Amino acid sequence: MNVEQTKRTLMELPPRKSVLLESDRGLGKSEVVAQTAQALSEKLKISFGLIDFRLAQCEVADVIGMMRHVDTGEITRTVYKNGKKDLETKTLKNITVHDFAEWFPQDPNSYGFLFLDELFRAPRDLQNAVMELALDYRYHFKELPMGWRVIAASNDNMDIYSGSFPDPALYDRFLKIKFKPTVPEWLTYAKSVGVHKAVIQYISKFTADLMPENIEVGKISPSPRSWVSLSDCIKYMIQNGDDVLKDLDYLLLLSKGYLGDTIALNFIEYILSLIHI
Repeated sequence: MNVEQTKRTLMELPPRKSVLLESDRGLGKSEVVAQTAQALSEKLKISFGLIDFRLAQCEVADVIGMMRHVDTGEITRTVYKNGKKDLETKTLKNITVHDFAEWFPQDPNSYGFLFLDELFRAPRDLQNAVMELALDYRYHFKELPMGWRVIAASNDNMDIYSGSFPDPALYDRFLKIKFKPTVPEWLTYAKSVGVHKAVIQYISKFTADLMPENIEVGKISPSPRSWVSLSDCIKYMIQNGDDVLKDLDYLLLLSKGYLGDTIALNFIEYILSLIHI
């Protein structure tokens, strides 16, 4: 799905349907989730939350909270009475409970996205904890408000990334979206956030260089994210009196760090051709 199709899906799915965005690196998975949250806040005219976890940097307790012993505590269980589902609350003594994690939305009328990035780079025990959140929207008797949706993201080729292959039981809990923005969508985004015109003009002409399909492990290759980062460097240096566009030898060295040798050289040759026009 492209950007607009992905936004449409995230905005229109019914409650309690979890989504997994899969794509190569640097294509804007986090950005499209943030944009959709913003769009929903405008559409619904409410405060719309976005809780963003980088699971590769988390432990289980970061997501589900810490356990502690209490002398007396209340627990709520699901029971069936006369063939109907009900909730039953009991007060028990000498039990172990899980505290609410600091991120957990406790307002039952709240809305938002719980965004779990780098899902398959997370430790396996953390992935197991995510299973319950993604399917049942709860953990240890604590249920996410109905207005919240679980969205996860992962790189879609674990052969070249550090991480584990998807556990089938976890993978099955999500609607899988193969996320692939189009070049026109990226150019529209780039203009809206002020990407330098040299980058926009180059990608408009050489669209395949936005993100080449064949990448090699350990070799620098451009992505939409790296083009934006290069633009940020160019703009910042120019604003501080260092016009790198007038020192193409240096700009080539800088560009290689984001784009790799071949595309960096093509980028510099394009800028040089503009100067000579």
